Amino acid sequence: MDIKDLKGAVLASSVYLDGEQSAVNATITLPEVTPATVEVTAAGGTIELPVFTKLEAMESTITVNGVNGGILKKLTPERHRLTCNIVQQSVGADDSKAEYVKASLEVVPKTVPAIEATYGEAAEQEITFSVLSYKLSVAGKVVLHIDPVKGIYKVNGKDYSKDITAMI
Repeated sequence: MDIKDLKGAVLASSVYLDGEQSAVNATITLPEVTPATVEVTAAGGTIELPVFTKLEAMESTITVNGVNGGILKKLTPERHRLTCNIVQQSVGADDSKAEYVKASLEVVPKTVPAIEATYGEAAEQEITFSVLSYKLSVAGKVVLHIDPVKGIYKVNGKDYSKDITAMI
């Protein structure tokens, strides 16, 4: 897949919970995907190899200014659809344009957020979610699809778990 590097500033963002717009221009932290590792003894020493079918827990955070009722009403302890849209400036050798990044996640809220309110400043909320599945698209192309429950680990269209799940 031909994916361009996204080098410019974030121009806008939006967050949808269960299909309803819940925040605009929020700070979005998408999950880090970290496979477990196993140590293997080789002839010359020990090496550490990633196990892509066993992942560490993933989490995502959304930080919004003000007390956000749209997000607060969705903090029920059940599965939710979280969609994060990011518009980022892409600077190339010949042009500059806006490109679209979309993250689709299945999440469960991990916390009811504290609300930080200081006189004369905007209040802030940070909501942390446990991520059950994660799909990331850049410029309309799916570049990452991770779903530990269903045994899916796809990067740039290649399914790294397909052969393993076929054997079980």
